[in-house]
Amino acid sequence: MAITPKLIPADQYVQTVVDSIDTARVRIFVLVMILGNDESTDPLLQALKRASGRGVEVSISADSFTLSEIIKPFRPRQSKQKRPITKLKKELENAGIRFQWLGSSASSAVSGRTHSKWIIVDDTTYSFGGINLYDEAFVNTDFMFEIKNISLADSLVREQKRIIESNRRGHAYKSHSLKSDYGTILVDGGLLGDSLIYKRALALTKRAKRVWFISQYCPSGRLGLALKKTDTKLYFNDWRQASPFNAFVIRAGALVSGNHSLYKKSTYLHAKYMIFELHNGKKIAITGSHNFSNGGVWLGTREISLETTDQEIIRQLEAFTRKFVR
Repeated sequence: MAITPKLIPADQYVQTVVDSIDTARVRIFVLVMILGNDESTDPLLQALKRASGRGVEVSISADSFTLSEIIKPFRPRQSKQKRPITKLKKELENAGIRFQWLGSSASSAVSGRTHSKWIIVDDTTYSFGGINLYDEAFVNTDFMFEIKNISLADSLVREQKRIIESNRRGHAYKSHSLKSDYGTILVDGGLLGDSLIYKRALALTKRAKRVWFISQYCPSGRLGLALKKTDTKLYFNDWRQASPFNAFVIRAGALVSGNHSLYKKSTYLHAKYMIFELHNGKKIAITGSHNFSNGGVWLGTREISLETTDQEIIRQLEAFTRKFVR
């Protein structure tokens, strides 16, 4: 029988993962878009070094978006980053850790990015949420799921190796799905205009009687229009509390779609999930790294989400909505 996944809020994430890493025996695989070198990530980085020193295989893949000066306008507030991120790769490699920057050959700062996020510690996976690894990420309204399942961990390790090889060759691959004990894993491989996650969100919206939409951005494109035709509760950030770039994306999406947000809290909303209630009362959720923005589809970002009918997972998402979003 599969062990029920556990939702880990952003402010508990680092300590939860560090405790897991300190008991690791075989492997640790990290995939992230933004990797910080600051006081908030230091416990995690030190734990990874300790694990490598014990003979554990440690592999880190981070998007080179981290290195770009253009990252600053994307952040909702000023980062406390003080340590040079450029030295981090060498420091980790000196500790015996394999490290790869992804997306250095991307055509622009925002296209071809790896937006997927996970940490795999032996047979435990932390994923299907939106948390990056830098100071602001741990104070945002966000989460990851902790899932103890060897089959899932093996699948995502293979996927990370595929991403690394794809990056080495300088090309993307077609979106696809993977089966799991908790539902269908949806993987966007980075091809321009090809997003299985967005397609599934659109298809389920068209079938739904009621939808709960949570993301940092206003839904856009065909999904944004479809959501107007159903009973939808929309929660996304007020553009005035976002960074300049994010503010533009949010405002433009709201103007084009005519959608309005119910999110009134001051904490920056970074979680990304949708809950669909069908006409027969059945509930389905999609949760992961995708913002459900049409822009990400056409920019060809790599993404991961879980489509699930697991009622315990959906119950935890609903509880998160009540506590942190409404």
